[in-house]
Amino acid sequence: MERYQVSFYSDFSEADRYAVILTNRLQSYYGSKMNPKVSFHINFVLRELLNNAVEHGNAFDRNKKVMCSICCDNQMVIICVRDEGAGFSLDMTAAPETNGANQQRSRGLWMIQQLGLTLNIKGNQVKAIYYWRVSR
Repeated sequence: MERYQVSFYSDFSEADRYAVILTNRLQSYYGSKMNPKVSFHINFVLRELLNNAVEHGNAFDRNKKVMCSICCDNQMVIICVRDEGAGFSLDMTAAPETNGANQQRSRGLWMIQQLGLTLNIKGNQVKAIYYWRVSR
């Protein structure tokens, strides 16, 4: 299993930069087996999880870090993102609220699930698993 790890201080521009770097590493690992659709999905998931860690986990505190690791093989891609915030729990079976003050909350995580990823949330760590059978 291949593994990539990064950590950076809480900043949207850093989250964006590392989402691109990690997506490119996965594209290099899988080569032509990673079609543009899969690449787009992985990049979207990385951006969503890293940005959530910066904004909601670390509350934009530039002294706090975001850590991300990716493990991948011919069966799956596992993305783990951890921040230095207090953590949270969320009912992932419900669709995000569509009205009221919380209408923007949990929409990104819900969208990640709609792409077919399995989410596991424990405190300040979110694990997204993309099951993908690749013949290398």
